[in-house]
Amino acid sequence: MWANPSKELSRLALACRKKTGTWQEAVSFLTAMQGMKEMPDHKAWGALISACAAGQAWPVSLALLEEASSPQQSPPDITAPMADTMMFNDTMAGAMRQKQWPVVLALFQRLRDAPDGMPRPNVATYALALKACEQGDRWPEGFGLLQQMRDVAVHPNTVTYNTFISLCTLANRWADAVAAVQQLHEDALRPTVITYGSLIAACGKGSEATKALKFLQEMEAAKLQPSVPAVTSAIRACEQGGLWQDALRLFERLKAEDGLPPDLRAYNATLSASEKGAKWGEALEVLKELEEGAADSSGRLKVKPPKPDAISYNAIITACGNGLRWDLSLMFLQRLRDATTGVVADVISFNATASACERASQWLRALALLDDLLEDGIQPDVICCNTLIGACATGLNWQLGLAMLQRMPELKVEPEQLSHRAVLLAAARADAWSKALVLQDDMRSASLPLDSACHSTLLMVCQQHDLGPLEEQLLQEISAEGLHGPEAEAFWCAAKAAAAATRAKSADLPRHLELLKTSAETWRPRPARSSSKELELLRYVLLSATPGDVDSVCEMIERFGTDVLQGGPVTGRWLKIAACDKAEVLRKALQDVSWSVDGKILEIGAYCGYSAMRMCQAVPSNVTITSLENEPVHAVVATVMLEFAGLSGRAKVRVGHSEHLLPRLAGNTFQAVFMDSRGSFYDGEVALMEKFDLLASPAVIVADNVLKPGAPIFLWRVTRDAQFQTEIHPVTEFAMPAKDWMSVSTFRPDGPGQPVPPVPPELLELDRMADDMRIQAMRCSRSVPYQDWADFAELMWHPQECWAGRRMGCLV
Repeated sequence: MWANPSKELSRLALACRKKTGTWQEAVSFLTAMQGMKEMPDHKAWGALISACAAGQAWPVSLALLEEASSPQQSPPDITAPMADTMMFNDTMAGAMRQKQWPVVLALFQRLRDAPDGMPRPNVATYALALKACEQGDRWPEGFGLLQQMRDVAVHPNTVTYNTFISLCTLANRWADAVAAVQQLHEDALRPTVITYGSLIAACGKGSEATKALKFLQEMEAAKLQPSVPAVTSAIRACEQGGLWQDALRLFERLKAEDGLPPDLRAYNATLSASEKGAKWGEALEVLKELEEGAADSSGRLKVKPPKPDAISYNAIITACGNGLRWDLSLMFLQRLRDATTGVVADVISFNATASACERASQWLRALALLDDLLEDGIQPDVICCNTLIGACATGLNWQLGLAMLQRMPELKVEPEQLSHRAVLLAAARADAWSKALVLQDDMRSASLPLDSACHSTLLMVCQQHDLGPLEEQLLQEISAEGLHGPEAEAFWCAAKAAAAATRAKSADLPRHLELLKTSAETWRPRPARSSSKELELLRYVLLSATPGDVDSVCEMIERFGTDVLQGGPVTGRWLKIAACDKAEVLRKALQDVSWSVDGKILEIGAYCGYSAMRMCQAVPSNVTITSLENEPVHAVVATVMLEFAGLSGRAKVRVGHSEHLLPRLAGNTFQAVFMDSRGSFYDGEVALMEKFDLLASPAVIVADNVLKPGAPIFLWRVTRDAQFQTEIHPVTEFAMPAKDWMSVSTFRPDGPGQPVPPVPPELLELDRMADDMRIQAMRCSRSVPYQDWADFAELMWHPQECWAGRRMGCLV
């Protein structure tokens, strides 16, 4: 018999804990003790719970914890020691190892909600609860735990912060992760490699590449050796943020570090970054190294790389497609199909190859891939079918796209909104408008929503073919997207007025405008909608401006941008109008034109109608304006604004994309053009104007936003083609502390023509960066801060000053 049974049990439990799977010995010892009416002391009981938890016997740990927590569950005449926080923590840790997240969180809640005098959670308890929320995908429950700790005077440690930051990564809440690190510093704690790794991962998942790079630099400044996962997360952040050069730089650095060979995730992230940057050559080099390994200066293999997987090959297929090397995409797909790589093609491989063919207008080759996919026994998905339909649309063959749409049920693929949408847009653009109307009926029957592109295209059809009832129906649908319940009637009146003004001035129009003004008091746009800002603007002008007074309407638009938006509850909102400096550049350019009796101005990008109003003021009353606007809600707002200002007889808004509307303007000759849309489209839009002989000789072309976000390819053209005489005017952006440029070009088609040199790669990269910035600015869920815009303008200034500014003597 043992002189000290509790001490012996503690010794045995400790031995069982070190030797996994032997917990039964300690439990048998406890049973023998209880048979002798002996009960272990507090220390022995805790050691036994810890041994069972370590031995993957969490149910036994839980039963022992329950016995200690509830004395009535103990055998007669024997009382178990009272449970303490350590016993709860050990039981939670055992359940955690077996992924029993609900058990862990239930034990935490019991401990947290226990009455006074009972054990309470400590920092380790909170760390376990946070870890359970993270690994159990229950992140909403975890976000309040850090604050709860502070409320009960439990001080977080670095491990707790690390787990919380990892939780932020899972929930895609990078701002909370950054705030947690700031709090960690305030608590006089030092971040670790794990802290920075998790923080960089959170920023990467949130597409905050610059912040990820900043924290990587902080990590190095703190004398912490970046880990492979941390650098890989930074590469992935650069991939998401479009910073392919930084991704490649980090990858090369990772390879150069001793003891830090890149893993497959790092290779794949670098491939994806090259893919998104359309750098197929760099992607080929990375894949070659992945397949063959990298050699040192003596030709010996430095480190054997991991084997590429399907993600690697799918990334290289996409990268080649983005670089218009569809032939290489097909080659890699064939290698996968021939099993020469050890990796088998999947539906993503086929989809990426079909997309590559679509980009290069190889729609017949794209369609042939469907037979190959079926031959390999792979089930096509909706992405595959949509890509093939898109390829047909790109090839201007809407009939084959329709055939693919009709074949989808046979392939056991349910058509979705994008499937119908692609065919509808292709049919409308091919002037098969009657078929487009049938397709929109099919979408309604299938309860599939018409998006902005569908509404825009169908409104274009209605305007061209005088389909008044359908136009009103479409405008009513648009109104429902922007307003709450009964108040939508107010916007419906505006839409009806806009439809009438587009076709012909109606005798009922003044009544509609008066109704708008009186009902605007109760009119509230939905703040979550993408056009809520423009609808708020319309309401503000209707309530504040004087009808028929252009200056009053323009002044209220400007005041809304400077006072209401920037002084409102949502900071950083900006009204993208060409006011102040920009309006003056536009006015001077138009006043220098020798206007004919039937002078015409073309505006690409009506937005809210502000620039059209300013142009009407700058030119004789006989000059008319045709304004193109792709966004239907913006077109309605601009039409109502122009009518409200009394200018509907001089300025007309046409709904649709410039690519499709410009050919339909053939027969018109414009003495002036104001381009205020997407800078990457400017060069193509000028080419279409030349092709369809829309420009007078001479014609003045004013372009906005050529620095911010930028139009590098357009500037290259107008500063090097002898048919253009160009001046570039530095201006300050309206209601934003950022620089911009406007270009004013005089076009003479009978001037001395000469080939324009190829666009330098540096400008192509600037053009891509400008488009990335536009995409970020157009997202509804986030906005680009003013300082970021200012920094981006500075970034674009210097290289463009060299290429298109002072080098050519154009910057004035």
